[in-house]
Amino acid sequence: EALPHQLLPRLRADPVGTASFDGEELRLTFTAFDGYSLVLETSPDLRRWSPVATNSASDRTVTFSHAPVGTPGHWFYRAVMVP
Repeated sequence: EALPHQLLPRLRADPVGTASFDGEELRLTFTAFDGYSLVLETSPDLRRWSPVATNSASDRTVTFSHAPVGTPGHWFYRAVMVP
């Protein structure tokens, strides 16, 4: 009974994201705990990931704006919590 009680504070929710367009720019908003930072990464193929920006949470959200550059097509995005 003590073990679950000790582990519960260490659990965290993974960021949940939403995407919208503001003109030509993509706006991505993720949930996060205040005081934590997220790195936005992009990939053209889900194998190679490149960091784009790092932002800190404020009011339990992190917002990124990104204008994709390069060949038109599909781009994949993910947010990774900075340790």
